[in-house]
Amino acid sequence: MGSNENRGEERQISHTNVAEYSYYRDFVNNLTLSLRALKIV
Repeated sequence: MGSNENRGEERQISHTNVAEYSYYRDFVNNLTLSLRALKIV
């Protein structure tokens, strides 16, 4: 039972890391688009 609970926690942590990574990636993409817009202007 204990090992199963630990696995569940690891899955939860990895899922959170993926969510944070996707959010960070979107932030970088938006920043890149903004920089491109500034270069065009």
